[in-house]
Amino acid sequence: MITAGTLTLLQVARGNFPLEITIIIFMLLFSIIGLLTSFRLKAELEECLHDIHQIAASGGLDSLMALSREDGIPIRYPKFRWIFPWFYALVSFGFLALLAVKLFSLR
Repeated sequence: MITAGTLTLLQVARGNFPLEITIIIFMLLFSIIGLLTSFRLKAELEECLHDIHQIAASGGLDSLMALSREDGIPIRYPKFRWIFPWFYALVSFGFLALLAVKLFSLR
């Protein structure tokens, strides 16, 4: 919602170069903060999942784990924990490219 509102404001501010650059830099910083936060949350999630697996294995309860192994073959499932880091990386790159286009179109 923040990105959509800010892009709408960017459309309204068309022609006001300092305001456009300020909005783009704000969104670039906002997306970089989101990228760093999503990396941190992903790392914490993986640590917690590892700890849960260790606790279940020490108690002999790994067969009750939702993503346990069947016949020694690990079950393959998509790792959605990468969705937010990829999204924020893509958005950061997009705002960086938009900033470059705005700055180089000035010349």
